[in-house]
Amino acid sequence: MARIAVRADDVWSKTDGAEERPILVNWFVREGAQVRAGQILAEIGVEKTALEVPAPAAGILMKVEVDENGIFNWGDALAWIETEGTS
Repeated sequence: MARIAVRADDVWSKTDGAEERPILVNWFVREGAQVRAGQILAEIGVEKTALEVPAPAAGILMKVEVDENGIFNWGDALAWIETEGTS
């Protein structure tokens, strides 16, 4: 099994000009749920923009690192997905 990080960097690059730290607005999937690659897992807010964060791979959402309404840094893992593949 492999663990893959869910990161906001995949939907909004720091080079897009974001000056403020993003906030995790809402989780659409709970820990322990099976997810598909590309499935929308969460919504983040940055610079008055709402963005959806998709699953980077299929597997089980094992660990949420940032709670709803939590502020995080670019590059932080928001959650971890455990996949069937090898690491």
